[in-house]
Amino acid sequence: MKTKIIHNHFEAGSNCQIFQAQSITGNVFAMPGATVCQNATEATPTSDKETADGADAMTADLVNRLKTVFYNDEKEAVDFLKKITGLRDTDIVALVSRLVEERKISDVSCRKPLWRILHDAGIYKAGDKNWFAMLNKQ
Repeated sequence: MKTKIIHNHFEAGSNCQIFQAQSITGNVFAMPGATVCQNATEATPTSDKETADGADAMTADLVNRLKTVFYNDEKEAVDFLKKITGLRDTDIVALVSRLVEERKISDVSCRKPLWRILHDAGIYKAGDKNWFAMLNKQ
């Protein structure tokens, strides 16, 4: 069975993010003025494992990047990723503040390094100034 693979390319200003996946579920939002291009190709996945490998590789890369923030504790990074899935930006920052208090994340790592990882992954959408302001409120 052939499936259609959509490669989306979103570009907003100087920030460019490319999403390539077998399927995208849910809503995808683009900033006003963003360009969105879709290229559809026909492909035949050789197995369900091959289909899942792309997502697994992206998750593994994200966990590796998060691990550095959690004092190289992979379990904490995976737990954090599970907890923030589907959370609003404000709830993510509240969780991060709590983890800093529990000394699972350092005060330094919770700032620009963690924001960059989450922002690049599309998990935290707001800018770094918003991130810093919300962290300082907590």
